[in-house]
Amino acid sequence: MRSRDPFGAAVEKLRGQIRRGEIAPGEPLIVLDLARVLSFSATPVREALAYLAGEGLIDGRREKLRGYATWTLTAVDLADLYRLHATLVLLALGEAARRGAQLDLGRALAGADDLATAAGYARATELVFDRIVRGAGSAVIRRAHRVVADRLHLVRLLEPSILTEAAQELRNLAAFNDAGALLAQAIRTYHRRRAADSERLLAAAQRRASAGPSAP
Repeated sequence: MRSRDPFGAAVEKLRGQIRRGEIAPGEPLIVLDLARVLSFSATPVREALAYLAGEGLIDGRREKLRGYATWTLTAVDLADLYRLHATLVLLALGEAARRGAQLDLGRALAGADDLATAAGYARATELVFDRIVRGAGSAVIRRAHRVVADRLHLVRLLEPSILTEAAQELRNLAAFNDAGALLAQAIRTYHRRRAADSERLLAAAQRRASAGPSAP
């Protein structure tokens, strides 16, 4: 049965494939090829690509590409993404503190899947940071954070296999209930560790992308 909202369905399918690394970094996004694979007509796929390029999830530099592509990623780029994510989360944390928001981050883990699985860990990470960002009460920060979180999702799937005690670090963050200085320091430490290991994390992401969608 065809979707009543083919544009929205195309956006979410493409977003999911890019987040999981099923479309490799730097790969051209050809409208007709994607339409065939996704079982949509070309129009909603073309509109979805334009939307995702506007979000910043894909590269839409038409003068160079004559189309769209997933972003290429270097170790420096990945380290910068972690630093940018830290900046946005800390900005949100400051706003949450100003508003007197109670974060209760443990509730985010309570709604997550098993942290022992890659998908469960990545989802839990997303929920914890999203709860901090929502505490700021800013739609602007939330939109910016979503783009960076989407671009980090593939690497988050791989963090537990590269970084020892990654899941415990996340549990430690989730143990904080308010937006205080100790949580801010824990967030900085969390991101610095990942930025420092960007080369190993990127290599793992590249191996996963090369292995295709069936990779564990």
